[in-house]
Amino acid sequence: MTRFEYAKQKWDKRHKVPDFKVGDLVLVSTLNLNNIKGQKKLKDSYVGPFVIAALHGTNAVQVELSGELENIHPTFPRVLITLLGFIHGKASRIDMVTGV
Repeated sequence: MTRFEYAKQKWDKRHKVPDFKVGDLVLVSTLNLNNIKGQKKLKDSYVGPFVIAALHGTNAVQVELSGELENIHPTFPRVLITLLGFIHGKASRIDMVTGV
């Protein structure tokens, strides 16, 4: 086994990529969202949950936005989308509240 294969095996073991499907509940990262009120360091890391409306290839996800995010484009790169309950590979606090 080469060093590259060993490193890839270790990476793949620890980094799970969620499979998105139309209708899944997801959270959107606030990393690039400037229209959310409040100070940057006090803002939530994610907003949502939103429903996936469509998948555009392998790297883009279109969500059904509501509330104060209705005015922005609904398509986001896959890296800014997280399945509800998949934050850092653990069950999130939102799962316990909503019972999803």
